[in-house]
Amino acid sequence: MNNVLERVAYLRGLSDGLALESDSKESKLILEMIEVMSEMAQSLEELSEEMAEIDDYVELIDEDLDELEDFIYDFEEDEDEEYDFEEIECPYCGEIIEIDKNLFEEGECETEMVCPNCKETFIVDNDDCDE
Repeated sequence: MNNVLERVAYLRGLSDGLALESDSKESKLILEMIEVMSEMAQSLEELSEEMAEIDDYVELIDEDLDELEDFIYDFEEDEDEEYDFEEIECPYCGEIIEIDKNLFEEGECETEMVCPNCKETFIVDNDDCDE
């Protein structure tokens, strides 16, 4: 964009070198045209700077969107996994708790749980255990 500003400055220098008389119609026209071109070049420069800022901002948004898409699609893939939930009752407070049977390690027949309601620790038996 500096090229346009430089070219307008060059034209202004040429007009100054011609020593145009400001009272002739042609001189007034040429000087006014150079002034309009100068204002247009300045506006283009400002727009170019604003566009560069917008490009940077859009690039940041695109990166954030990519991260969000990765998170969502990874989450959706996780949702495809099958969960086997079982409802158990806390022996201390009677709260019904849903647990994922995948919490039991392979071959494990019982595991220790903490009730989210009363915070008491108790043992949960694995119904699928082959004891």
